[in-house]
Amino acid sequence: RRVIAAVARGESATALILTMSYLQHHALTRGDSRWPAHLRERVTRDVVERGALINALRVEPALGSPARGGLPGTVARRDAEGWKIDGHKLYTTGIEGLSWLAVWARTDEAVPRTGVFLVPRHAPGVRVIASWDHLGLRASGSHEVVFENVAIDADHAVDLRAPADWAPDAGSQTDIDAHATQQAWMTVLLGSLYDAVATAARDWLAGFLNQRAPGSLGAPLASLPRVQEHVGEIEALLRTNRVLLDDATAAVDGGHAQPAADSGLLKYTVTGNAVRVVELALQLSGNHGLTRHNPLERYYRDVLCSRIHTPQNDAILVAAGSARCWLREPPHDIASFLQGFASRLVEARRRAVAGRHRLAACSGTAADHAHPRRPGRRPALAVRGLARARRRALRLPLGQLPGRRAAVRGAAQRGGRHGHGRRPAGAGGGSGQDAAEDRRHARRKADSLGIVVQADSPLRSVADLRGKTVIVSSARGSISQYQLYGALEEAGVRRDEVTVKFVLPTDAAAAFASKQIDAWAIFDPYYTIAVQQGGRILRDGRGINTALGFITASEHSLADPARRAAIVQFLDRLGRAGDWALANPEAYAQAYSQLTRLPIESSRIITARASVAGRPVSEADIVALQAVADRSARDGILPVRVDVRAITDTQVWKRPA
Repeated sequence: RRVIAAVARGESATALILTMSYLQHHALTRGDSRWPAHLRERVTRDVVERGALINALRVEPALGSPARGGLPGTVARRDAEGWKIDGHKLYTTGIEGLSWLAVWARTDEAVPRTGVFLVPRHAPGVRVIASWDHLGLRASGSHEVVFENVAIDADHAVDLRAPADWAPDAGSQTDIDAHATQQAWMTVLLGSLYDAVATAARDWLAGFLNQRAPGSLGAPLASLPRVQEHVGEIEALLRTNRVLLDDATAAVDGGHAQPAADSGLLKYTVTGNAVRVVELALQLSGNHGLTRHNPLERYYRDVLCSRIHTPQNDAILVAAGSARCWLREPPHDIASFLQGFASRLVEARRRAVAGRHRLAACSGTAADHAHPRRPGRRPALAVRGLARARRRALRLPLGQLPGRRAAVRGAAQRGGRHGHGRRPAGAGGGSGQDAAEDRRHARRKADSLGIVVQADSPLRSVADLRGKTVIVSSARGSISQYQLYGALEEAGVRRDEVTVKFVLPTDAAAAFASKQIDAWAIFDPYYTIAVQQGGRILRDGRGINTALGFITASEHSLADPARRAAIVQFLDRLGRAGDWALANPEAYAQAYSQLTRLPIESSRIITARASVAGRPVSEADIVALQAVADRSARDGILPVRVDVRAITDTQVWKRPA
């Protein structure tokens, strides 16, 4: 930390390159690192003997930051000699001086894995596009990199996992602790960098205020009480940063890294204070601070870059807020269980994963996106009271984010008809199969999603979307993308005749309400809310989407007798909760309304569109889901074709009589 701070006070771009390299050193030299020992030694020796630099290449033009979810577009293909890599990366800090590239990519396997591939910087096929021209940190050389059939040895796939296993709270306790420690390192080093920039701005300001003596004042600006007050505020902000960073550093060095969520709050506070310090310095220096003859304008450009580092402020605050708002004691009655189920299903959907999972049961619920203003829930849909290890085994990946095992909404055994399609489980990647499909068949009807337009929109049919922009929520590979593409095909509209953009539902809801969006492909509860607020339905999902829903479990969990038994117990309990909801629709709607804070009228509509009974996966379900998978692969919604039967296990759970 002291090294980063010292370098950053003089040259923050260099400090950023050094920070990124330090983070990779820490990750690969941990005792629990998954890197092969000989590669760890090779890279480390290269660093010590030749000053080699290494950085992670993760961000892509289409994907954005992988911290937001999704499968990378960079693909590694296995051949007899090793791996061949093709892809495109952005913001590769220090690329001109790097020796090693830790490339985030996915395999081309039927069920892809994701992970890190170690690539020598000067390997044939690695091409740099010198495009970096940003507001700040301009000397960091964070250019684009293109990989064109780059060959690496087989053992250079240094850490491959199912996408599910990359979740912050997935895997063993060792994995969770390693993630927390790495996040703590990142926030401390980045926080120290930007705090040092702010400190340099303070130092320049102090010299300027003592030297600048306007003729009308006859004394230096530093003599003014108003100026001293603002400098005092700067000192308070910098001291706060110093105390927070010292405390976090001591905790990490002592082997007690704070949880990842707390590291996020540290980053939010320290970088926010740093930005405020430089803003105050500009306020006090006026035009002098903005001239390029003085360093303050560069400090300001550089410190603003603190906001774009992962985790970003919105993710930090949502994680902290949802953890506080949804901390509850274990419930004992079925109604409370159902409420808890709904809230955690929101997070389960967000964390839907594709890795090493089998379809475990047909399931879904109207509460899967419970609150448009509370998008995140506490992770892990779990049997309450079970051990932490079992909780992780019981997550329900019902989501629709790319790179996650999507759950296809299932036809309910009772209460609702068999609807139409959704992104298939197994689409996201991983080597697994969908487990005993607890067809808790909370099955969403296909009229619980659709394309909505403004009440006064001239758009009257799907055919009218030619030449228009349609917003799809939430991400590539979602249920809404599938529905939109099906509707376009039905109307004879080519996909290249429509501009499709992907926006998170919370952001899109606000934009639609303010009439910044003309056409929106969306699902409940946002769908119902948009219609109730005056939106007009252009086309719903009937005849396109299957409304199937599935619950998945990892092969690792299914192979563990204790976890397998816990999964079965959970599915039994969840089935009883579903039966209760079917028998008590008004109480279920009331519970949903209380949980989501949505009006009871909206809640009744939303819950009426879903049933929550469950059943094991049937042959008909496999056939229906395969049709969805094939169409999704054909239309580019999924990166590869998924063999549904190969990822389905109908034996894990049998619904009790």
